Amino acid sequence: MTLSSATYHIPVLLKESIEGLNVSPDGTYADMTFGGGGHSRELLSRLGAGGRLFGFDQDGDAEARVESGEWLEGSPLADDNAARGTFTFVRSNFRYLTNWMRYYGVDHLDGVLADLGVSSHHFDDSSRGFSFRFDAPLDMRMNRRAKATAADILARYDEEELARVFHVYGELKNARRLASAIVSRRRTAPVATTGDLVAVAGELLRRDREKKELAKVFQALRIEVNNEMGALEEMLLAATEMLRPGGRLVVITYHSIEDRMVKNIMKAGNVAGTVEQDFYGRISTPYRLVGKVTVPDDSEQQANPRSRSAKLRKEMTKKDQDIQITAAEEAVVVPAADAAAGQEAAPEPEADTTEETDDDDAAEKAERDALKEAIAQQAREDEQPSSATFTLRKILGGDILTAHLMRSQIWLVVLIVFFMVAYISNRYSVQKDLLEIDRLNKELKDAKYKALSSSSQLTEKCRESHVLEVIRHSKDSILKMPSQPPYIITVPKNK
Repeated sequence: MTLSSATYHIPVLLKESIEGLNVSPDGTYADMTFGGGGHSRELLSRLGAGGRLFGFDQDGDAEARVESGEWLEGSPLADDNAARGTFTFVRSNFRYLTNWMRYYGVDHLDGVLADLGVSSHHFDDSSRGFSFRFDAPLDMRMNRRAKATAADILARYDEEELARVFHVYGELKNARRLASAIVSRRRTAPVATTGDLVAVAGELLRRDREKKELAKVFQALRIEVNNEMGALEEMLLAATEMLRPGGRLVVITYHSIEDRMVKNIMKAGNVAGTVEQDFYGRISTPYRLVGKVTVPDDSEQQANPRSRSAKLRKEMTKKDQDIQITAAEEAVVVPAADAAAGQEAAPEPEADTTEETDDDDAAEKAERDALKEAIAQQAREDEQPSSATFTLRKILGGDILTAHLMRSQIWLVVLIVFFMVAYISNRYSVQKDLLEIDRLNKELKDAKYKALSSSSQLTEKCRESHVLEVIRHSKDSILKMPSQPPYIITVPKNK
């Protein structure tokens, strides 16, 4: 069955996102999430003969819609061959933006548009396993060329890994209990369908929040299956490098995890949100704010309920400060509410329903597919390391205390230096006191030795004096003795 663009997917914040790009007729732009082609169709209508538009999508159904021309049905562009010539579809994950732009000879882009999340087509296709409204195999692959499905993850991951997925990507408070319940269930029967997962998770969820909590469970699995956060990080960094001075980055997000990454890349130039400052405390960032966060108005939310959690952020590169911002962009917009992760939001991105068809008789098409596969393979080999690995390498490489960080935290550096000086001074003082004690002990030992030696000499002299006195006394005694013999007294014996 042929689906119209409106049925396939309704583009969210269409007018606001295209205006945020500040389209130049001769500019070069990239729609990172082609999906049903709604945003690309509107963007293409504003380009001239010298402009170029690249549409990225890894889904086979999106490619089929481009080749058949369905995405242009009902548009004046349907019969405009010149307009079609300015558009190039890229069947690839948007994380390989730099590789494909290099392949097509593009050095810089004037604008990058990304409508993140899952398209309405994916949610409404019962065979894809993205929604808990249908009982279907747990697939959830955006690209059916990929191997691992959601059922494979539930069967292979241990309890610790499953708890991490549900806690980080679903922000579930009972993530560990849910992981334990899945591990217990698969000992007796596999969790292979959406119905199986709902049966296991439903026992742990509050009845008044069951749908929102189930949506978080399915969201967490979908993000893990497609490595959405890793791909988003690489795409944002690649877009930052590819945008020319004054180029625009426009991103529509649907849940807090991806919105936090986008906000950080626009604020600090990195997804971690680490702000670097110069010596004077000025924040170093490659972007300059254009307007404020935009959310769908009431009329759009009523016409498309899946748009209610959408947030649009638009920035332009800070390298060119002379670019004028339009009055519409300076207008105050509706404040954004936090994206409801528990609702099945519908972005413009990947559109996929039917199985991809590889049996193409045209030799030219086969050759082009082979070339694309080679480029994708090369892109995978050149794939940048994850943020965790990169952080570990920075730590091991000794890049923690960079010059920017030391200047931005000068007070901390001064405090550390003060304590180091105090510590060294204290150690020096203690060492000096110990040396003085050793010197005094040595002098005391010397004094004791001298005292003992003097005492011994004195004792020897005393002994000598005593002997002389005895001899003198003996001489005097002999001289005083009478010369006559002593009298002899006879004592008579008793009779």
